[in-house]
Amino acid sequence: MLLAIVPPLTVATLVFQRIAVPSYSATRDAVSLVNASLQENVAGLRVTQAYGRQARNREAFLARAAAYRETRIRSQRYAATYFPFVTFLASVAGALVLGLGATRLRAGTLTAGELIAFFLYLEAFFGPVQNLSQVFDGYQQARVGLGRLRELLRTPTGTPQAADPVAVTALTGGIELRGVSFRYGGAADDAVTDLAIDIAAGETVALVGETGAGKSTVVKLIARFYDPSAGSVVLDGFDLRDLDLGGYRRRIGLVPQEPYLSAGTVAEAIAYGRPDAAPAGESRRPLARVGAHDAIEALSGGYQHPVAERGANLSAGQRSSSRWPGPS
Repeated sequence: MLLAIVPPLTVATLVFQRIAVPSYSATRDAVSLVNASLQENVAGLRVTQAYGRQARNREAFLARAAAYRETRIRSQRYAATYFPFVTFLASVAGALVLGLGATRLRAGTLTAGELIAFFLYLEAFFGPVQNLSQVFDGYQQARVGLGRLRELLRTPTGTPQAADPVAVTALTGGIELRGVSFRYGGAADDAVTDLAIDIAAGETVALVGETGAGKSTVVKLIARFYDPSAGSVVLDGFDLRDLDLGGYRRRIGLVPQEPYLSAGTVAEAIAYGRPDAAPAGESRRPLARVGAHDAIEALSGGYQHPVAERGANLSAGQRSSSRWPGPS
């Protein structure tokens, strides 16, 4: 009689898994969009206010929140149907066992202890299924997060390490771009085409051009954030693809257009690329050469001035001074 409950329980479980798992995945995707929208609106609050976008941004955020609410309600509706159904089946099984057991108890073919033991078996059988409702949501969150993490880890690197990389101990600094072409993924045209540049060691070069001309792309190719689609970037006679990437990156200094600062002090931000640099020596000499030392000393606390997340408590000029890449 108890086994008669198993087929409907199995069918209900399979149906629930088939419809609930995609719904829970959509719910996690929707809440990630809500969180991303909130973070963007908070981070760009000044820009939003400057251009009077408060109402439109609020509408866009509420639309994403409403979409999340709908997917969340749908997934909870599935759970609110399945798990009470399991409880109902457990109650039906208990009623059947009680009816049959009472009949056999009265006939003397079953003892009261055996009937009680069978009720305990029922609880052991249905208990894990009923407890699943308490962990199912957390399980689905972890499942979706693990899937995204697995997808990220499986993404192949665009700048792979050479099979036998050349160690980088010192650089002279001669850079040559030999017939370099590069196209971003999904783009219809090349960002740069058949580019030939020869920069001697110690030479200062400025790249000037319209927006989208490929100036930043050239810098990214030299820093080997990307490998060229055609041609080669040569440093001191070596193709960058043959050099040890970590050793090469430690020997270059890059000041991005938009400085990124993590929480800490100005001294820690300056020594970000060289944490072992002496605070009063190596990390300050380059700043003095570019005129940033006086600006930092003018801060309250100087090099020990606290830096908020993303440098929110510093001006644009102060962030640039604090993001100096350090000695190379």
